[in-house]
Amino acid sequence: MSNTYQIYLLSDSTGETLDRIFLALKAQFKNIEYKVHSYSFTRTENQVLKILDDAKKKENSVILYTIVDNNLAKYLANVSDEKEIPCFGVLGNLILNFSKILNQKASHEPSGQHALNDEYYERIEAIQFTMNHDDGNLVNDIETSDIILVGVSRTSKTPTSIYLANKGFKTSNIPLVNENSLPKKLKENPQITCVVGLSTEPERLVDLRKNRMNSLKRTENIKYTNIENIKKEIEDAKKTFQKYKWPSIDVTRKSVEETAAMLDKIILASKSKVRKEILDQHKILCEVKPSNVDEDVFKETLIKESASPEIISKNLAELKANKISLNERDRLVLGADSVIDLNGELISKPESREKALIILKKLNGKKHNLISSVCISRNGSMIWNYTDKAELTMKNFSEEDLKIYLSKIPDEALYAYNVYQIEGEGRNLFLNITGDENTIMGLPVFKIKEYLRKY
Repeated sequence: MSNTYQIYLLSDSTGETLDRIFLALKAQFKNIEYKVHSYSFTRTENQVLKILDDAKKKENSVILYTIVDNNLAKYLANVSDEKEIPCFGVLGNLILNFSKILNQKASHEPSGQHALNDEYYERIEAIQFTMNHDDGNLVNDIETSDIILVGVSRTSKTPTSIYLANKGFKTSNIPLVNENSLPKKLKENPQITCVVGLSTEPERLVDLRKNRMNSLKRTENIKYTNIENIKKEIEDAKKTFQKYKWPSIDVTRKSVEETAAMLDKIILASKSKVRKEILDQHKILCEVKPSNVDEDVFKETLIKESASPEIISKNLAELKANKISLNERDRLVLGADSVIDLNGELISKPESREKALIILKKLNGKKHNLISSVCISRNGSMIWNYTDKAELTMKNFSEEDLKIYLSKIPDEALYAYNVYQIEGEGRNLFLNITGDENTIMGLPVFKIKEYLRKY
């Protein structure tokens, strides 16, 4: 009896979903041999019968299928049973059970996930862009990239770029020979878009490069594969990443999928430069799309309902995230809001320098809480939130001292980040600060990182 299992994959569409499911399944059972027979666009009883007749002739045949037509799926199950061939529908029970939960009948439309909608065409555009911008090509319009990958030779730049393109990201990749090899545009404006460096362990790179030379049937380039040269390449690359403040990923023990997952940018639904800087510092890749919600109207409504400052902060963060998330399918959107709580009284951002002075006089010599709430939404609904508090005790100042302080704060900072910036002049206002400084600056980033690692 043969120890090889004959796996028949039947799909009424392209078979991509089934292929991925089988790969995941196969990974759970080691030291088993498989021979895979794939049949896509299987949509008639005659097609099914021919496949099953072939499977019957072989030992250890197993059928896996994704067929959404109920009648065809039943026919497949019945004939498989007659022929005593194990047969498993991957989607059948899931569709049925989901239909019951949603109280809606399924369309049973083959290839429904491959609809020719805007998202599909955007993905095709991203793939075309990425192919055109591979290996340092077409750098003149590099600023139009969603992501730029930089790294020495054989650090998986191209396959990672293509994978990201399939997810809809226009990706350029730049080979890093030395700093001088970088495009002029990138050196002049290193934060032109999301730029990420890729590196790997030198020993691993030696093997990859030698295999590459063998596959091309070329005489080995000693400099290209020399361990000492490679160590210097990697070290110089890391220095370049640090110089331009680019986050980097060590791809040594990572699949392309794992690397790409780390590059999947979150959307920040806030125009706060400080929040963006915090995310950048912690290597959380993001793009900014301000929600522009009318906070004052929302706050007034909640205050009339006697909502606490904490509740107001939580609701505002969720409102911002959900608003942007509605138009960003399957993307994670981060909303954030910070408020001052003075013994239950909500202190909002000042609208003028006169109002700022009034707020500072209220806080003068008193203890208050700074509340920061964050919310992550997907497809218009909250999937995670968190609220943190910091306690601050303000020193006693004269009115003249407060005016001098305000004169040092530019308008943008004053109106965007409330009356103090803990990372700047605002620190001098306080006698005591208890709590996470990132929370005070508007973003409890460590909890965000913790959630994203698990997501």
